[in-house]
Amino acid sequence: MMYRHLLPIALLTFLLNDAVADPPTLPGIDAAVQGMIAKHEIAGAVTVVVSPDQILHLECTGLADVASQRPMKPDTLFWIASMTKPVTAVAILMLQDEGKLNLTDP
Repeated sequence: MMYRHLLPIALLTFLLNDAVADPPTLPGIDAAVQGMIAKHEIAGAVTVVVSPDQILHLECTGLADVASQRPMKPDTLFWIASMTKPVTAVAILMLQDEGKLNLTDP
């Protein structure tokens, strides 16, 4: 079924919005994000790593809005652009999972 991937996304959204006060973090991720903030490549980020049954890492770093100095939160919305390639890649991988094509096909 085409919508089978929406349940994990909905569950992840619920978990992020209901995240514990002290979520787990993995070493090195914050340092990498802080480095990008220091170089002014990004204003902030929400990083998350999940396994099928738990959140392994959740961290909000930097600002969601520089002008108002509003910090990042787990439910911060992001403007994203140029999504054609990632969406196409996901569609191709879904077709491969369903056995309808192979990535090595010409």
